[in-house]
This record gives sequence, structure tokens and C-alpha cells, in this order.
Amino acid sequence: MANAMTGSGDAPATTNGDRDAATSTTEAVVEKRIAEWVAAGLLSERQAERLRRHGQTAAATRAELAPDDWERYRIPLTPSSVLIVLGCLLIACAGWAAASQVWEQVGAAGRFLFLLIPTVLLFGVGATLHRRDRDRAVGGSVALFFASALTPFAVAMGAEAALGHPLHGPDGVLAAIGGVSLAVQIAAFAAFPSPALTLPYPVMALWTAGATAAATSARGHDESVPAGIAVAMVGALLIVVAHLIRRSDRPGYAVLPEIIGLFGVLGALFVLSTRDGAVGWQVAAVVSALAAIGASCVVRRPSFLFVGSLLLVVHIFHLGFEYFGETAGLPLTLLVCGGLSLAAAFGARRLSTA
Repeated sequence: MANAMTGSGDAPATTNGDRDAATSTTEAVVEKRIAEWVAAGLLSERQAERLRRHGQTAAATRAELAPDDWERYRIPLTPSSVLIVLGCLLIACAGWAAASQVWEQVGAAGRFLFLLIPTVLLFGVGATLHRRDRDRAVGGSVALFFASALTPFAVAMGAEAALGHPLHGPDGVLAAIGGVSLAVQIAAFAAFPSPALTLPYPVMALWTAGATAAATSARGHDESVPAGIAVAMVGALLIVVAHLIRRSDRPGYAVLPEIIGLFGVLGALFVLSTRDGAVGWQVAAVVSALAAIGASCVVRRPSFLFVGSLLLVVHIFHLGFEYFGETAGLPLTLLVCGGLSLAAAFGARRLSTA
């Protein structure tokens, strides 16, 4: 079936006209195969209609993307690209090994330079390679990713050198470091858009939100609650941003922000649920995980199903150990939850194939 759906034997398209002709030919072949499968009883009319809609959606997505953007998502695993990635990793490891040997001797200013110099160099190399051919663009994306990942550490060392003492505690300095780092990472992504750069800024957004909430909370109070709420709110914002990106001409840039946003929301609620006597947070955490799983059926996003299922399993184990400990209630709870999960899976499968 897969060969019939994808392999029509047409040569690769080289112009817009050829591409349109190849697309029309492929659609005709697919429609013919679907009709044959319906006639043979392999597909129901409802399944055939769903298959046609899926093909139309995929074709529309490809048509909306510029050819170079679509090809950029399909980065080839060539020897050149592998060597570029390996070279960047080895250089980063070499710098880390060299710095670790003299880290304590050079002082705060020296540590700042140890992080600032490779960060600037990586940004320069990444910017140079980013708009080259596809293999070099891979190296540029890797270099820009490492530069963005090193940015908060360089900013933190710069703040430590300026203050003259080590950073400690949830104060405004940590929030400021997060804000500056986040601004640099967003600027790098805007200037050199790449799927690899969609990882640093969502993570830094969550960290900055938690640090800011902790810094502004009342002295002497538990900082975990405002920090957790702030992280969950920013995580929800990242999910909304990912939804908007999916509606643009570069939907591939929405994958990581969406996953990180889900982890931000569900992870923050889980952390809050581990506090003593936090029954309300435990209920909210379990309900949110179930809601993510349910939303995956509506929005057709595997990320919602994966993150929701993962956090739900973590919740079940945590609640089982908290309320039942090592008694027979723990395996019984896991058995019942596993049975319900299997029953829901079979029910969903029957509905999808009905």
C-alpha cells in the first residue's frame, strides 16, 4: 500500500510546471488506488474519504512552503554533514576540557572570557555558514545552536565578574540574566532562522519566567508556587505561539516550542503537586495530563499524546508511592490504570477504524 501511495515512478520535478504535472499524476494514481481498495472491500467509504483529506492536507502544506524551505527541513545525512556536526562537538569538548583545568585559577573575568570568546566565534561561524549550501547550512545551524546555548552562561559569568561575587539565591540578577539571554537567543533565531534555534529560546523563556516570579515573590514565603505558576503560564504561551507558527509558511519551527511548552505546563504542575498537602495541585496535574492526551485526538499532534502520557505515568507512580507506599495498593493501582489505558486505546482504535 505504501508503494502504491508514494511510488508513481515519475522523475523528480525540476520546474514549477513539471512539479505541478507530477503532483497531478500522483494524485490521479492515488485516487485510482483508493477506488480499487474500496471496490475490493479493503477500505470503507469513510476511511477512503479520510485518506483523501489527509493527502490533500499534506499536498497543501508542501505547496505553501517555498522549495528551499521544504528541503531545509529534510537535511540530508551525508558524510559531510556528519563530519561537520562531529567537528563542532569535538571543538566544544576541547574548549570545555581546557577551561576546566584552569577554571578556578583564572577568576571571574577569566571565566567570562572563556565563555564569551567561543560564543562570539560560534555566532560568527554560524552566521557565515548559515546561508551556504545545505551541508554547510547544517554546520551553521549547529554552530548557532551551541552559541545560543552558551549565551546564558556567558551572560551569567559577565554578571558575576561585574558584581565581584558569585551569584546566589532567587534575586533580580538571575531574572535579568535570563532576560538578556532570551533577547539574544530570539534575535539569533530571527536573524538566522533554523529548526535548531527553536530549542534554546523556549527553554530560556521558561527559566526566565520562574526566576522572575521567584525574585518578585514575598520574602519568607515559598517561592515554588509563584515560580511554578509563571512557568506554566509561559508554557501555555509557547503552545499558542507554536500554533501560530504552524499556520505560517514554516510549520517545522513549531515542533520544539510546542513540546517545550507542554513540558513547561505539565512539568510545573507536577512539581507543584509534589508539595506536602497539595491535593488540589495533584488533581490539576492529573487533569492537565489527561487533557493533553485528549487534545491530541482533536488537534492531531503526537507531541500532546507523548508529553501527556509521559507525565500521566509519572503522576501515577508518584501518587501510588505517596498514598500506598509499599503496600498492595501500589501494584493494584498500576494494574487498574494500565487496564484503563489499554481499554481506552482499543476504544480509540475502534472509533478511528469505524
